[in-house]
Amino acid sequence: AKYVDEAIEKGRNVILDIEVQGAGKVAEKRPDAIRIFIAPPSWQELERRLTERGTDTPDKIQGRLERAREEFDSAGDYDYVVINDTVEHAVGELEAIMIAEHCRSAERIAMLAQKV
Repeated sequence: AKYVDEAIEKGRNVILDIEVQGAGKVAEKRPDAIRIFIAPPSWQELERRLTERGTDTPDKIQGRLERAREEFDSAGDYDYVVINDTVEHAVGELEAIMIAEHCRSAERIAMLAQKV
């Protein structure tokens, strides 16, 4: 948390790759945090990706899919949803979100007020 606070104080964007429970805790501590839910393009694609990794048993994969569906139920609580169909597309959407957030009127007006 110390490093996150220091980075934010320096004006840097901070991206945390955390699960739904962790995101809830961050939102409690930092209500100004922007929450982005990363979703698979489809449940079939998610299952294919998990299976192709070859790191989990079929039972473990089913458990992961079940948890993913449960977590998806909370996607509406997030500020944005990015569909992870390709790395390039998902990264592009994340960049667009960061640009949009930095263009919010309050932030821009405060920045311009310092220059005028």
